[in-house]
Amino acid sequence: MAPTHVADADIERFLRRQLPGDALVAFADHLAECGECRSRVAARGDAATASAALQDGLGVDEDPHLADSEIQAFVDGSVDAERRAAISAHLAECPACAEEVRELSEFAAEFNRSPQSRSPWMYGALAAAAVLALAVGSALFWRGHTAPPAAALAGIEGTAALEPADAARVRDALESGRLSLPPALSDLTGRQGTLMGAAHAPAFQLTAPIATVVLGTRPTLRWTALTGSPIYIVTLQDQSTGETISSPPVQRTEWAPEQALARGRTYAWQVAASAGGKEVVVPRPPDPPVRFAIADASTASRLDDLPSSPFVRGVLYADAGLLDDAEREFKKVGADRQSADHVDAFLDQIRQARAAPRLTR
Repeated sequence: MAPTHVADADIERFLRRQLPGDALVAFADHLAECGECRSRVAARGDAATASAALQDGLGVDEDPHLADSEIQAFVDGSVDAERRAAISAHLAECPACAEEVRELSEFAAEFNRSPQSRSPWMYGALAAAAVLALAVGSALFWRGHTAPPAAALAGIEGTAALEPADAARVRDALESGRLSLPPALSDLTGRQGTLMGAAHAPAFQLTAPIATVVLGTRPTLRWTALTGSPIYIVTLQDQSTGETISSPPVQRTEWAPEQALARGRTYAWQVAASAGGKEVVVPRPPDPPVRFAIADASTASRLDDLPSSPFVRGVLYADAGLLDDAEREFKKVGADRQSADHVDAFLDQIRQARAAPRLTR
């Protein structure tokens, strides 16, 4: 039986341009279908070298699309005004290149720094994985397949109305049995430290949103009740600016900020409860900070008009990091649906994505 993924030795041979023709074609076909192996290649080699190796080996030339170097320059703002106008005109007519620009722009935004502020070396290091996925995966997949095979999406409602990139995400989830979750989610889980002395269970717990992206700018924050007749005060902190927002004293176990939170920002939050002359704050060390992020404007716009299919919505919400929304949609999928076979695995993957790593001594 053929291996599920490409071998490490073949990745090294590919980067050294030592794969023979037949093996190179099989290698390229696998990368076009397997995001995990694209990430492995990205982690091992230089993106431009890998892209050149693939294109040279396969004889890919006369590509009507933008070169990867031009896409990078367009995103980091280093092209002149005349060329920028020409690229913008191309993007308006070419969904494949527009998708590459969008994905690379979102990748850069995850680091809360504009591409213009990075040195060329740092920008290349941070963007290597995304560029390789675009150079290798997109050259063979997006440009070679204008739409996912209909058979892969048969029986899934609403896929016909999707943009090609989103339809491909749904198809990949069906074929691989795994969700595509954004790497930036790991920044929301935090780390757990260690305190001397005995550990105590918290008197109450925060329940949502935790380690997820949210679509709205005024999310409702929820927690479990403290015994007695407590008064709660919620504090939010913008992780980019340090600005804090506090609620008035509330008696219910939920609260939503009156002012809209900033799109594309990450927030940490905690709740202080006072009852019977005692105050309890959650979370407190050694528990990690509880964080969530507000979806940026482009993501919010893309997800604003999705089809009603809970499977489709769940896959695309998960792809954007909206774990709470994805979980809610997957729980709606009926057992008689073709996609239901994957739901338990998807829900388990979401639970694992929420888990915070622990520091031990």
